[in-house]
Amino acid sequence: MRISESIHHQLAVKFKVLFPHLDERQRRLMMGAEAQILGHGGIRAIARAAQVSETTVRKGVDELEAGEEPLGRTRRPGGGRKRAVDLDPGLRPALLALVEPDERGDPMSPLRWTVKSTRSLAGALTRQGHRVSADTIGDLLREEGFSLQAGAKTIEGKQHPDRDAQFRYINGQARQHMDAGQPVISVDTKKKELVGDYKNAGLQWRPAGEPVLVKTHDFLDRQGPGKAIPYGIYDIAANTGWVSVGTDHDTAAFAVASIRRWWQARGRHDYPDATRLLITADAGGSNGYRTRAWKTELAALAAETGLDITVCHMPPGTSKWNKIEHRLFSHISMNWRGRPLTSHDVIVNSIAATTTHTGLKVHAELDPGTYDTGIKVTDSAGAEASDQLKYLSERIPPTFVLAGIDVAASGLFSGVRGQQIAGRYTVTDTEPFAYGTTAQRQNWRNLIASLEDALRLHRHKPGSLVKLDGYLHERTDGAIGSLSQLVRGAALRPSSTAARPSPARPWRPSRSTRPPRTPARNTAATVAPAAGGQMPTQPDRSHQLPIALGPVHNETLGSYLHRLAVANNRPAGFLARLLGPLPPEFSPLSNTTAGWTPHSPERLATLSGRPTSQLARALPALADLLSPHSPGQRTEHLVSRPCRCCTARRSPTASVVITLSPAHVHLCPRHQLWTRSTHDIPLVPLPEVIEAQRRLDQLARRHRQIGQALDLARKIIEDWSASGMPIDLGKEWTDRLDRVEALAASKKVSAEDPSHLAAFPDIVVLTHLILDPPTAALDPKELYLATTAELSRRFARIYTTLGTQNPPLPAILSLPRQDIHPVNPVVWPLR
Repeated sequence: MRISESIHHQLAVKFKVLFPHLDERQRRLMMGAEAQILGHGGIRAIARAAQVSETTVRKGVDELEAGEEPLGRTRRPGGGRKRAVDLDPGLRPALLALVEPDERGDPMSPLRWTVKSTRSLAGALTRQGHRVSADTIGDLLREEGFSLQAGAKTIEGKQHPDRDAQFRYINGQARQHMDAGQPVISVDTKKKELVGDYKNAGLQWRPAGEPVLVKTHDFLDRQGPGKAIPYGIYDIAANTGWVSVGTDHDTAAFAVASIRRWWQARGRHDYPDATRLLITADAGGSNGYRTRAWKTELAALAAETGLDITVCHMPPGTSKWNKIEHRLFSHISMNWRGRPLTSHDVIVNSIAATTTHTGLKVHAELDPGTYDTGIKVTDSAGAEASDQLKYLSERIPPTFVLAGIDVAASGLFSGVRGQQIAGRYTVTDTEPFAYGTTAQRQNWRNLIASLEDALRLHRHKPGSLVKLDGYLHERTDGAIGSLSQLVRGAALRPSSTAARPSPARPWRPSRSTRPPRTPARNTAATVAPAAGGQMPTQPDRSHQLPIALGPVHNETLGSYLHRLAVANNRPAGFLARLLGPLPPEFSPLSNTTAGWTPHSPERLATLSGRPTSQLARALPALADLLSPHSPGQRTEHLVSRPCRCCTARRSPTASVVITLSPAHVHLCPRHQLWTRSTHDIPLVPLPEVIEAQRRLDQLARRHRQIGQALDLARKIIEDWSASGMPIDLGKEWTDRLDRVEALAASKKVSAEDPSHLAAFPDIVVLTHLILDPPTAALDPKELYLATTAELSRRFARIYTTLGTQNPPLPAILSLPRQDIHPVNPVVWPLR
């Protein structure tokens, strides 16, 4: 019997699909059955199609003809190759002799000093005459109770006999402070991180075959951004973290500066009644118990804040028990795992985005300060100072003015030398100078005159500072130290006294225009009256801030000034006063330039280090000030939050950015993120939403009242959803909701109310219908019917509810057609 080629081809395809799912006996039986069906010549045809021998097919036919019962297994009992341990009884003892030489103390083991991998063991046994594979060795080891294990860190070495008592003391101190409402913080320096395209440990989800490309080595690039030094402060009671990312050296000064910044920004606000501060730290590093610079800087911080600071160091070898290690640093490492830290901004933002299920919140900021190394604090420093004071008292009658220092509590007069100094000097406590009565004002003028006489300036008019006594008192609150810093700082800045004196009356600022009291060392742009008493209006009085941030597109003026102030550790109101009168309620939402002079934009450009044209393109309030009669009309704007990716580069301080976005803009087309929610929602699985936003932008360019029509369309869609909707439309919305909730389940977003996002494409379609009717000549009823018919055609459905309930008719009839429609009717494009 001749078998056609088509049958051969069909059999070959069938065998190719089914054979991978069958065992050996099942394949034989199947081929035997097919051969019986084909009849004469079937065995040869099946062997050819299955690419097996004819003997195999014939065996399958014989098994079928024998009529045997199903075996329940592939091979008969006792079939297959014997196990290696059965063929070689000496294999198991030889293997155990190799893997247990340490326990048995066998010094002659050939693998005593090498790694005991399965391949090494298989090679050694083969050389002994036991031919075996590495996989068999693994099976035998598991049968004997062996497993791959690493070393367990349990041997702690020498321990202090009172170590448990030390931990109990630290715990008692922390409990006592927290029960009393006093702050307890845990501090430490995290591992230094290389900044650049370096490999970071960990894995992250990415498209298959597209890993992040990093450098092949971890050598520091001297020409690159260098290293990042994160110093963390963890508030144990509040479960909040503060991380200062340094760029210079990990010194005691840097550690205390980080604590100072935490206290000024968070600590004093979270604990307004605090009188004590407990710090827990490890025993080494920049905050080690042997570091004298750490103790000296902490003493200065205590004198500055008025806090009684107590430091509890962990015993040596127990730094991992410090709370900050496993409550803050570990979560930061997990948050940026597998991602190269390409810049300091990436590090700061990654740290600030760290959260936990227990509610951890972290604030991070960059510290670009310089901290010198090699500074030593010796025991002889106090003795040398005492000798200098004794030397001066014996030769001249000196007077020392110590501002901000409690001399009696500083220990200067303790000991033998201190008693000698106390006998030579008279301590006079001073308070801020009052400015009420005539005598008090005269005392203040005398102090200013004495400071002015001490100035050695070539082109300074004597007596000019005395005329500014009122302004100087308001600026310094009558403090001698602040007055001295202000006068010396103004003398060192030629631009601060560049204005020529005028014959106007002496300066008497009002309470509403009084400048803030700011130390000279923290002042980036000094605002002081000229020698004649007039406030200068030249823009060159300002200086560029140390950290100059650029504005975000359409950002409010208050938001930009707040970000500049936070980045440079200055009050936001201080920067606002440099540009004009402070608004009554100045906040990031403020967007007014009322009271600005023609020089205010130039002064803002100087502070930010950006040209005025660039600022005007980004700040709508500044653009309106510079071009109040510019042609064109702006669409209505809403206060919103921009895309997080757009603000990451412009706002490294993790401050909130407030912008004015058009009412019709709901997403960021560049990064494909939905921004009309608490969290940005990625729109990759919703391409129809991105296309709808593009069509809405085209409508906004043709119609001024796009917001009114958009609100009406949204209201109509809500009415349809409440009163019943077509089944097909409901299925589409449900499908979009499922895709959004899938993102929420993957913890990328929190889907709070995504119904607006699901119906957004249909809202845009209805907005288009409202703005571009079929014709303007129809009466309202005909216009409604035409709109209904076009909706059916546009959605490719029949809306049965429209003809009976008429939900959009009252809204369509109330529209001001002459305001929102173009002069010429627009032909509707197909969807």
